[in-house]
Amino acid sequence: MPVNRKATIRQITSNKVEFKNSDGRTIKGYIDRTKYADGCSPFVIISPGYAETKRDYISTSYYLAINGFSVLRYDCLNHLGESDGEIIDFTLLDMEDSMRAAINYLEGKFGATKLGLVASSLSGRAAFKVAPTEKRISYIISLTSVVDLKTTVSSVYKEDLITGYKKGNRWGVIDMLGFEVKDDFLKAAINNCYEDLDSTINDVGKIDAPVYYLVAGDDVWIKYDDVACVYKHTRNTKSKFVKIPNALHQIQENPRLAKLAILNIVEACCEYTDPNKNNRELLQPSIHDIVSQNKIEMQNLKRIFSVTDDDEKKFWVDYLSKFFIIIKSQDYQNLLSLIVQLLGGIDLDDIMLDAGCGNGHFGAWILYNMEKAIKRGHSLFSYTGLDFADDALSDAKRIHGDILKKIFSDEIGKVEDNFKHILMNLEDELPFPDDYFNKICCNLVISYLKDPVKVLKNLFSKLRPNGKIVVSSLKPYNDLSLIYKNYLDQNLTDEDILEGRKLLSSAGRIRHKEKQGHYHFFDEKELKDMLENAGFIDIKVYRAFGDQANIAVAQKG
Repeated sequence: MPVNRKATIRQITSNKVEFKNSDGRTIKGYIDRTKYADGCSPFVIISPGYAETKRDYISTSYYLAINGFSVLRYDCLNHLGESDGEIIDFTLLDMEDSMRAAINYLEGKFGATKLGLVASSLSGRAAFKVAPTEKRISYIISLTSVVDLKTTVSSVYKEDLITGYKKGNRWGVIDMLGFEVKDDFLKAAINNCYEDLDSTINDVGKIDAPVYYLVAGDDVWIKYDDVACVYKHTRNTKSKFVKIPNALHQIQENPRLAKLAILNIVEACCEYTDPNKNNRELLQPSIHDIVSQNKIEMQNLKRIFSVTDDDEKKFWVDYLSKFFIIIKSQDYQNLLSLIVQLLGGIDLDDIMLDAGCGNGHFGAWILYNMEKAIKRGHSLFSYTGLDFADDALSDAKRIHGDILKKIFSDEIGKVEDNFKHILMNLEDELPFPDDYFNKICCNLVISYLKDPVKVLKNLFSKLRPNGKIVVSSLKPYNDLSLIYKNYLDQNLTDEDILEGRKLLSSAGRIRHKEKQGHYHFFDEKELKDMLENAGFIDIKVYRAFGDQANIAVAQKG
């Protein structure tokens, strides 16, 4: 279906709504529609996946709205976002319950008796459970839906938790991608026939409505063949199976593929709603409208889920305590190598700042790779590591000290002053003269600052003319699943796998705080614009860390 790129001026309104489930708990969401929409506009419900909120689907919703749909997107009960309940109590029954409540709300409020359902990841599995008994669902768009919970959970944790629970294992609380969830999640999945591929096939075989399967070609958590098997058991002949090549489970991590997925969703909704209009041009919403609404909702979440400076410091001390294992990841090593390369290599007369050094991985990486040159020159470059997490900084100082002792042996006293470690907040006034450093590294830090532009301006003042800075950020909607898989494929010990699982969990916690509006992952343009605003020139942006991080190099004129 062709896309009209000029029809982008129609205004979309987003109205807050609240509705109750059968137990009286409150579900909060938005209804998105154009100002021209009338009571006849077909409804679509967007149900977010695990560890997602309604804000993650603004773009999808606005594309649907501009093409004539009224869209309800909401936060699931006992989950992330604004609806009632905490994620520690989450089970698949909450997704099912929230879905049914949304359907009831649309009929009660707007008289909608036929609607489409877009369900992502784990909520897709809930949709397969709801649809056989819910005739108001006219069609389902299944976006990277989990079809074999047992296999997906085992892929994440290298442990079959479903079978373990059946055998009597009890953990009390399990960690699911950075969120503590009671193991009642496993109990509910087993007792309500959610747990394996056969249960999904059984549910799908009872669905009368067409199901449109959108499958990510490189999904680490969900097997392509399993989804294809489920598709074969789908009853409605209008069902479709569409593969998006090279896409990861988090399709949004690739903007081009994300747009392709959205256009597929809109096209499918149009086709299932009115087949006679299948060849019409698809309209595109205003990017300004999408960005503005995203900011509104982010600021709202930031107000609701406020954190103190002490909370933030405790979070990072805990996070960095689990970050040691990342140095064993080849993808992370490639990131560090690229930083060195973009800085033009490291010379023995360099004066370098590691702004937000954490556990000291970057400094250690340089020392390991320059050991021969250091010994040959019998001298050492100047390095200053700066961080506000005291435990992490102590670890950095210890690790660097151990490497230096190995290199210089009894002559360590000659170079001790070359490696300094300063405990301070990067957002405070930097205790260095202007034009002091000739190379600055700010690796995977900028996303977590309150005022990143202010920090970059301060770094600019401390950099010498013609000096270089490298700044990196995880990209928006980053998907670390492939990095995690690559790490596990390195023939590691059981202890390494356990530590890797903790790191994946910590990454999930960072994404949680990003969804609450406290952090922001920058795309290429945002990163470049910030550096330009700070005064830097000759800016180039690259991809690294398994294609999940944007990394920019710039110069001071």
